[in-house]
Amino acid sequence: MIDEREPMRLSVRVSAELNDWLDAESKAMGIPKSAIVAFATEQYRQQKNISVNTPDMVSLLKTEVTEELKKV
Repeated sequence: MIDEREPMRLSVRVSAELNDWLDAESKAMGIPKSAIVAFATEQYRQQKNISVNTPDMVSLLKTEVTEELKKV
């Protein structure tokens, strides 16, 4: 399902070093710094969801393998 709500504005403070890096990446990629930050935040969220769910996935996989081995 696609979230059709309007994007929200977010104000954050970053170090001068990180800002310099974002400036350089923004210029090199031809996209706004906010797009880089939004993309990085979304990637972090997805990775965190995967790492939180990994134990459940491993448990499910073990159960499936165990059931398949019982059939053999």
